[in-house]
Amino acid sequence: MIKRKPKTVIEEIEFPKPKDWNSIVRELKLNATQSNELKITIHHVVADIAFYRSKKSQEPERALLTTRLKRMERALGKLQSEIDRSIHLMDRFLPHDTMAHIGRSFTLSAIVDALGEKFPRNPAPVAARMPAKGNQIDLTALDEATRSRRDLLGLKHGPQILKHFIDAIHAPLKKWVELDKLNKGGRTPALARKYLIDRLAREAPNILGKPATTSTTGSFVRLCSLLLPACGLSARGVEKAIPPLVGQVRAEQKRYLA
Repeated sequence: MIKRKPKTVIEEIEFPKPKDWNSIVRELKLNATQSNELKITIHHVVADIAFYRSKKSQEPERALLTTRLKRMERALGKLQSEIDRSIHLMDRFLPHDTMAHIGRSFTLSAIVDALGEKFPRNPAPVAARMPAKGNQIDLTALDEATRSRRDLLGLKHGPQILKHFIDAIHAPLKKWVELDKLNKGGRTPALARKYLIDRLAREAPNILGKPATTSTTGSFVRLCSLLLPACGLSARGVEKAIPPLVGQVRAEQKRYLA
């Protein structure tokens, strides 16, 4: 008889209730900027865990899907690294047709997100000239009207637009792979707890004003002890779980900066 591995149980996680959230912010004495950084971090963790749970629930093809996802993440990671190394040279070696196509492939609003520019400053005149279907603007006509502008933006800022796109699609895959590395299998892997601590450790300078430490006491341990129960996770033994997780984060960051 083939012995099957026990099915991994991944905890659910939720954003703290308003009363608990206010208490955490007050006890940790977080200012508006710090509390906002913590809020963003938690929301990202909740979304990442939900995505990870949904993929893991696809049991029949889980092994194949996981392998393919990891391969794609590695490939995108290599492309991302190459773009970062060559960003200042790409406009000199990419063909003009490629640069124009990059711009043409995105909406103006997506290009605004990539470049951080408010462009066009006032799209209303363009929209007013567009033929309508009923009460709606003809999107095909709008696409044609902005094509030359998007081509030009591609020629001028193609590398930056491409980088923004690759970064955006790579980020969630990278998070999923990081989550999977924390998953050692078994009935109670405390995966969500490990991942939340991991993300808090990475964002600690922005949340607490200083890096997370491997100490079993201090502000980072206090943050985790307060936050875990508020998110529906166990805080039991968290002071012993923190040092190795923070140590892994520090080692990874050190390798990245080397």
